[in-house]
Amino acid sequence: MRNYSKNGREFVYSTIGAGESFGEFAAIDGRPRSASIVALEDSLVCRMGSSEFLSVLSSNFDVALRLMRLLTAKLRGLTDRQLELVASNSRDRILSELARLADTGIKRGASITIQPAPTHYEIAARVGSQREAVTKELNRLEALGYVRVSRKHIVILDMARFREDLLTVQYP
Repeated sequence: MRNYSKNGREFVYSTIGAGESFGEFAAIDGRPRSASIVALEDSLVCRMGSSEFLSVLSSNFDVALRLMRLLTAKLRGLTDRQLELVASNSRDRILSELARLADTGIKRGASITIQPAPTHYEIAARVGSQREAVTKELNRLEALGYVRVSRKHIVILDMARFREDLLTVQYP
């Protein structure tokens, strides 16, 4: 999910995985969408109109409860991101984003592979920074032996060491 400022600067709120939903806000409150969605790979998407969506919610408590939990998780994630943007410097925001990306990465022993690797621009758009700052930080992390970076993947060589040594904010 992404949006653009009036001067054209992009900000990426989140990445949605297979089986996840989007567009709930507009379906519930009838206002225009608050963000855009861009598919990063071939996708099959189903659409449900607002009136049908609200009808399902009103007739099925289990679905309504799952939606409330989903919206609560999204709000908590955005609250965490807001605090991070206000209280952390660019380096710490980049490190935190790498840790978030690692949560869905491929684990091999102590290492985690983030694949496909987002571009430096995409990481910058996620953390409210500049591409150059991301490149500089990834180069620093590689020189210190925390990561290995290529066009197709980012490998965090020892996730426990990465978290212990580098992350100032610990997420549950």
